[in-house]
Amino acid sequence: MAGGAIGLIIAGMANNDVLAWLEQNRSEHLERLLTFLRFPTISAQAAHAADMTACGEWLIGQFARAGARAELLPTGGHPAVFAEAGPKDSPITLLIYGHYDVQPAGEEGLWRSPPFEPVVRDGAIYARGAADDKGQLFTHLLAAEAWAKTTGSLPIRVKYLIEGEEEIGSSHLAGLIRANRARLACDYVALSDTAKLDAQTPALT
Repeated sequence: MAGGAIGLIIAGMANNDVLAWLEQNRSEHLERLLTFLRFPTISAQAAHAADMTACGEWLIGQFARAGARAELLPTGGHPAVFAEAGPKDSPITLLIYGHYDVQPAGEEGLWRSPPFEPVVRDGAIYARGAADDKGQLFTHLLAAEAWAKTTGSLPIRVKYLIEGEEEIGSSHLAGLIRANRARLACDYVALSDTAKLDAQTPALT
């Protein structure tokens, strides 16, 4: 029954106003994504602990713009971000998982541009984390904001769990989930950290 319900909801979710708002604000959205990419959120390096927290707090502000309640969740390591929006009486709750930490930059001399100074070349963004996972994560955040700005609310209940330790093995994730089991309760989970089918076709996982 739940599967049929979400199928009907998704089928009815196409909204021209939402898509138009995203297109009209494309330049501003790009600037915000570039700001996101400038945080050197290297979870494997203790020197970047303050950058991790600063980025998490920045994300809370971005979720607030989308009409979502958000907070940092302590983990014993780098904090996670939890957010939720949409009608509380929705028959469907979707949880979106993503991560805001990134891999170390490696040998910076091999980069054509500094890894945390994002640039756009030939229609693509070059920066550490642009494709894993800040770009995908920000897409999901902007989707919520688009619905909030154009229709007043998301059509279903959506929760976000954005961790800061995926690139170092998510050692605190299981404990975080157990400690917040009721708050994270959902019908479906969508992963933002996945591959594309090809250059033009995203995958929904």
